[in-house]
Amino acid sequence: MASITGNIDEFLKNIDLFVNTEVTDAEIVVTRYNESLEWTEKIARLCTVYNKGPTPLPNYPFNKNISTPNFGFDIETILRHIILNYDNLALMTFFCQGTILDRSDQLLYPLDWYLLNGVATDFRGLENQLTDSPNFRIKEKLNNNEVCTAVSDRSFDKFCKEIVGIPYRRAVDKWVKGDWFSIGRDRIRAKPREYYMSVYIRCQFHRGVVIEEIWYLERAYHSMFTRQISPLFKYIPPENRQKELLEYLTAKK
Repeated sequence: MASITGNIDEFLKNIDLFVNTEVTDAEIVVTRYNESLEWTEKIARLCTVYNKGPTPLPNYPFNKNISTPNFGFDIETILRHIILNYDNLALMTFFCQGTILDRSDQLLYPLDWYLLNGVATDFRGLENQLTDSPNFRIKEKLNNNEVCTAVSDRSFDKFCKEIVGIPYRRAVDKWVKGDWFSIGRDRIRAKPREYYMSVYIRCQFHRGVVIEEIWYLERAYHSMFTRQISPLFKYIPPENRQKELLEYLTAKK
């Protein structure tokens, strides 16, 4: 088993193993605002960058460079990428932020552990037990002195039941802090595309950069990818809502 690290050199120590890797086998999905992305230089051809900031990207040969509105941090990007690429996902996709290892509570395994020698049903991440109260809320003041609140004033427990459709199990469920994880295409496709569209629509990311749903989703993604949807949960959006969402996601910034 690989060892976790807080050092960028250790994270990239086996970068040469990617020399013959194709983006169809290992894709790195990066959410970027104004970060330099220097760490991606040798693997830029495997990187799809969702650029949410005004500053230009470095002149690296990225797989794709996609400008998007600055809503929802990297939490929004995960759903966006899955919805738009559901039928042509890489064998393994690693989701990450533009800055690597900038927080002591978000350590990582080496990059090759997330992407190489994987199978399509894998979920890989540094898992932690989830012990938040079912009544967990983000109530702190954030950007521009605005208070971060959820749609319909939901607690985390209600969010899991009503938005994700997978009830929360305190001290049983797990999460990956920061949502630095890789996932196989069959693991994603174990749930229909309409499910991810439903979650996106209900979160209403367009309300701002920092909304309570991003903290909820960070804690819920592990369950979304590793547990079954509740049998009675209704998640398929009407056709017109699906069309509206796709038009929004594909609109040029």
